[in-house]
Amino acid sequence: MSERIRGIDFGTSTSLAAERTDILDPVTISPLGKTTNWMPTVIALPHSGKILVGEEAANHPNQNDIVRSIKSLIYRPETFELPNHTEASADSLIIFLLEELRKRIMGSTLNHLEDEIFLSCPSLWEASHRKKLVELAKKAGLNASLLRLIDEPISAGISWISHFHQDNQDWPEGTVLIFDNGGGTLDVAVLQVSGDPNPAIQVLSSFGNLAAGDKYDEQILKDLKKKYPHACETPEQETLLRNAGKRLKELLSTDPEAKTFLGDDSKEPISYTADEFKIAAKPLLEDSTRLMNLVLRQSKLRTPGVSLNNLHNLPIDELFKDIDWLLFSGGMSQSPIIQEHVKSFCPEAKIAVDTGIT
Repeated sequence: MSERIRGIDFGTSTSLAAERTDILDPVTISPLGKTTNWMPTVIALPHSGKILVGEEAANHPNQNDIVRSIKSLIYRPETFELPNHTEASADSLIIFLLEELRKRIMGSTLNHLEDEIFLSCPSLWEASHRKKLVELAKKAGLNASLLRLIDEPISAGISWISHFHQDNQDWPEGTVLIFDNGGGTLDVAVLQVSGDPNPAIQVLSSFGNLAAGDKYDEQILKDLKKKYPHACETPEQETLLRNAGKRLKELLSTDPEAKTFLGDDSKEPISYTADEFKIAAKPLLEDSTRLMNLVLRQSKLRTPGVSLNNLHNLPIDELFKDIDWLLFSGGMSQSPIIQEHVKSFCPEAKIAVDTGIT
């Protein structure tokens, strides 16, 4: 068996990969994109021509041909019309994308079936979803296993802990709350790091919900449709407005007001403010609070002497007071509005932000 171990983060919006050739070697990033280390998790099905994947699909001019958030099709099966006017199942498109990932990672490597592959998945996935991902990965030529399938927030937490040690020659001891808000799911986990120089990392709890990037996009789109009713009179215009909303959301990560154009021939920009986004995000922020409340209560059950009765009556501020580190991971967690909301519950915690790999 090969000594090489590979990891793939098959994300809702983007995918990343890393490898280690020996247990003592440092982890190295496997470049996936044409100009970046990541690849868009996107497929396009133009009516004339071949199936497009990655950057080519994301840049395809006809937005209605593009299939985004393809990982969510694991539990939302659909069929799609291919360029040759035949139909393809959602499973076959996921396999096609995973095959592209395998080719970009391994190239012409002949022993790819021997290289162990670690995959990650959302915490809320049921056993059937996890089994399906592994089965599709195997069909794509990846040596995957349920034993090497890790919950995404746990993977993010362990990766951050490892990099923290490499950068600081020390370990982030204490309780770590991971807030992993990506494109398709919000995942929250609590890890306990104790002992030095070889610390134990204990998973206290982990779960998730759908209050993530796609849902925020829907809220923004609702606002923009009310604000610019003449910009969504056709399905094509609505698609352009949806994509403009995504760009506005990204711009609001650094600016209090964002502007963009619907298309190349647009003369007037559309705008969206952080205040508008904060109002639109309120129900999803409330969902995130409920999830953190659940995960923290579950983690408390690992504490000696804590009973279910005591836990039921414990106020939410008491749940957060033992958090030593707060780790933000995932693209949606880069939003200042979301970070401010989460930090308000544990103002004493040290903050870490996983900005990803560019």
